[in-house]
Amino acid sequence: MTINYADVLKGISEKRLLPYNSTFAISSKKPELTMFSYTAHQDIATNLCYVLHLVEINLRNNLNDSFKDFVNKPDWMKSIALSPISLDQLKKAQQKVSGDFKEKGKKKKPTYDDYLSQLMFGFWVHLLNFQFNSSTGLDMNTFWTIHIDRVFPGRNGKDLNQIFNLLLQVKKTRDRFSHHEPLWKPSTSKYTKPNANENFIHSIEYMQTLYSRELECLKICQPQAFNYIHHIKHQDKFTQCCERYKEEWVALNLR
Repeated sequence: MTINYADVLKGISEKRLLPYNSTFAISSKKPELTMFSYTAHQDIATNLCYVLHLVEINLRNNLNDSFKDFVNKPDWMKSIALSPISLDQLKKAQQKVSGDFKEKGKKKKPTYDDYLSQLMFGFWVHLLNFQFNSSTGLDMNTFWTIHIDRVFPGRNGKDLNQIFNLLLQVKKTRDRFSHHEPLWKPSTSKYTKPNANENFIHSIEYMQTLYSRELECLKICQPQAFNYIHHIKHQDKFTQCCERYKEEWVALNLR
């Protein structure tokens, strides 16, 4: 079957493909290379974000369960002083849920779980920075003294600040993925134009670094989920996928 790559690329848009063409020195006369580089990075990103998904849901559930126990009621968000970032994201979630209920003509009021389902990853990450609440007497030191090993059962001696900084990095990956931005692009300062092979390989290796960071966070949040990743050989398959694309890229550029 003959593929008209020019037509395929039209459906993706020139603006979205520009970083690939410029960073990997792809000639406009070789649209098949543009499509290959785009496909390779999207394929790797999809596999990478499966682990990110597990980090997000385990962090959310661990924090939610622990805060409910800490304040002894399900709507714990009313009882702690949220960081400005978490508070802003909570308001956005409430507005979205209220808007959805109104649009669908629902007469009942949104529940706590309705709001919970709409909270972004950043909300949970920034909960690690919540402060003392003078009205309730709840404070972060007391919470973490009691619950740090429940929220992060695989922390292996890491303190809260170390975990927070790791999760912030993972959040940046999550944000780029949700905005359909290339996950490899933050590393562009290390690219050498017009070295197509070196740049392509570096971009893949950078995504492998992101994957390793996510695995580290997953192990901290839920060791058994981390073990499961190894049980299904997800990391092995991810590595094989990355190596295959590197080899195929080099071969294509030798033609």
